[in-house]
Amino acid sequence: MYIDGMMGVIMLKSDNLKTIVNSAKKVLVFFGSVYCNTCKNMMKRDLLGELAKRYPDILFVYVDSENFEGEWNFKESMELLKKEPTHWPWFVKFEDGKYIDYRTTSILDEIKQLL
Repeated sequence: MYIDGMMGVIMLKSDNLKTIVNSAKKVLVFFGSVYCNTCKNMMKRDLLGELAKRYPDILFVYVDSENFEGEWNFKESMELLKKEPTHWPWFVKFEDGKYIDYRTTSILDEIKQLL
């Protein structure tokens, strides 16, 4: 599946993360921010695209979480989190529509622990 030019990766464009999470068995969501240079660099390196190639049974989603005013871009989608992000990047694993765990890291091996 190609979405926004990356295989197996969805760039959230509307507040419909709940629908996406409920539509796939396994989902890893990368919550980033306009203020997070690490997040921007990870996206430039196509981290999610590379993970999607290695783990085709998992759907990967990127959420640009906040705007320049510090408000959530997708309020309903953010309500799926057990707690509000305190650092970026913020990765969350969902299985069968249920929140499983999260990591706030840019270290690939730590991200893979969620998979």
